[in-house]
Amino acid sequence: MSQLLFKITLIISFMFAASIVREQIIYRVEGINRYKMYRLIYYGCSYGLLGSILMIYTIKIDSTIILDLRFLAVTIVCLYAGMVPAIIAACIIG
Repeated sequence: MSQLLFKITLIISFMFAASIVREQIIYRVEGINRYKMYRLIYYGCSYGLLGSILMIYTIKIDSTIILDLRFLAVTIVCLYAGMVPAIIAACIIG
């Protein structure tokens, strides 16, 4: 149970840090429509990194069963940013 709590904390803190970076750096750039592709690439790469970190910390349920939550990184980025960053994140995780 503590491993699951650790993973949930890792996901929430990563989303918080990504929102701070987004507000401080990306949204202050003038001509934000011009930088839409850079923003999508940023989301894809950062959530791909989150999925890679989540692969390191797997949760052992039994001696043969593990719980891997890397799909949550792809799901979160797909919900918040769209399909292109989700594909980038999935490629990085894969």
